[in-house]
Amino acid sequence: MKEIQQKTVITRGKHKGKHPSLPTLYRTLAEAAAQGTDASPRPRA
Repeated sequence: MKEIQQKTVITRGKHKGKHPSLPTLYRTLAEAAAQGTDASPRPRA
């Protein structure tokens, strides 16, 4: 999970340009799993 955290960057809001916390990553993945959506990051253009 640490590797994912280091590769992920917040793109909007107050913390733009920073890495999300581990609890935020777990919460995001859990919410996506509950909704049945894909939580994988979108490829950069």
